[in-house]
Amino acid sequence: MISLILIFFAAMFNAVMDKTKDTIQYNSSQFRGLNPNFWNDEAWSGKFVPFTKYKLNAWHISKSLMLFCLLATPFFYKPIFGGWDYILFGLEWVLIFNVFYNKILKFKP
Repeated sequence: MISLILIFFAAMFNAVMDKTKDTIQYNSSQFRGLNPNFWNDEAWSGKFVPFTKYKLNAWHISKSLMLFCLLATPFFYKPIFGGWDYILFGLEWVLIFNVFYNKILKFKP
């Protein structure tokens, strides 16, 4: 069950990444009124993590959290439907990503 939750959050963070990757996506998202220095990777002019080239912005933080969720999934995996679990994970990813990308994070005037 924890694996399904981690896949849910990974897909959500991937949708955030896609909505903050450039000015066009940023302007068509729910983030458009927020500070572009953080929410628009293309317009970023903020800070790096000391001694690295890691940008402290929404895109990079979302990517890190997505990877964390994906890499943590096997540690909590308990079979639900056997070999069909991977199909379930894939379907969950597509569904959650699309709901967030096309519905929740999309700006509706």
